[in-house]
Amino acid sequence: MKKGSYIIMILSIICILVSCSSGKQHNDNEFNSREAQDVLEKYMDAIELNDLDKAKTFLADEQLEKLKTPEKSKLKTSGWNMEDSMLAGSAALFKVSSSSFLDENPYSVVEEVSIKVEKIDDEYKISDIGATNIKEAFMDKDEIRLRQKDAVKTQLVIDLEKMPSYTYYKDDVAKFNKIDVPRESFDVISLSFSGNKMAISSSDKASYVGIVEIEDSVPTEGEEQGQQSSGESKKMTPKEIPIGKKITNIDLVDDVKIKEMAFCKREKFLAVQYEGNEKFLKCYNAESGEVVSKTLEEEFPKSKYDVVFSKFKLDKLIFDVKSKQGEDEKDGNYEMELEDFEIEKL
Repeated sequence: MKKGSYIIMILSIICILVSCSSGKQHNDNEFNSREAQDVLEKYMDAIELNDLDKAKTFLADEQLEKLKTPEKSKLKTSGWNMEDSMLAGSAALFKVSSSSFLDENPYSVVEEVSIKVEKIDDEYKISDIGATNIKEAFMDKDEIRLRQKDAVKTQLVIDLEKMPSYTYYKDDVAKFNKIDVPRESFDVISLSFSGNKMAISSSDKASYVGIVEIEDSVPTEGEEQGQQSSGESKKMTPKEIPIGKKITNIDLVDDVKIKEMAFCKREKFLAVQYEGNEKFLKCYNAESGEVVSKTLEEEFPKSKYDVVFSKFKLDKLIFDVKSKQGEDEKDGNYEMELEDFEIEKL
């Protein structure tokens, strides 16, 4: 080989190596949106489980320095849903809907949470978090009322007087006996992510679950007064028109308390956690009220197993199973597909 050709070959190899090295360095510096979303999902899952120590591991140092020692909130997150995302230079911005509730009294809130994830020293960390109340529901005397964003005025959703008087047990397939619906007081309530549906409950000897669809448009005071008759009725305070437009009976179960209710991310299904002598979980079609978790109840009879709701993924219901008679091969974490309702151990 001639000396000139040899030199050219050496230079070509050097150029290729430099190019590959430069390309690798460029790829290493690229922002990976999938990794950023993974951090977001792990952070929100930790918040849902109220695992604050784990949640803090996803925060940037600057955020940790500003963070005061947090007290565990009485509010429990029933679920979250990513609504939107976008890239902004070397960061990703996420918009998340989060639904929380109190199990001590009827209260539920939907927040819009804005989260910024940046790549800092080759790690993806949350550098900024903001949250705004979108809808807030609570009990006032015998009413469930709704506050939109930061409004002072609230709207009536439903009161105990408007609750159904009777319904059937789910296993009364022949519809022989209508049973009294408890109407003494509301219990746990839960807003869907859009805030357009609300699961409500009441209890006495039995516990009742229903879903109220909420009207988007709110009647004005003039519209309310316009429905009053003339004469002396005009001098009376007009009766407030509820923004709850439809109620679907979901279930009535004896000798239990309702601990939690959660809508799936697409709001098509509702999970309800019951506790009494047994801990058991039911999942319902939120439109029809049909029980869709029959395979779960057959696989894990409540006389033998405690079944506890964990969370919804996009098309899956996640739950935990524990035997009442000590260790059992069925103990563990499971998922139920929301398409065919097949169950698989994780």
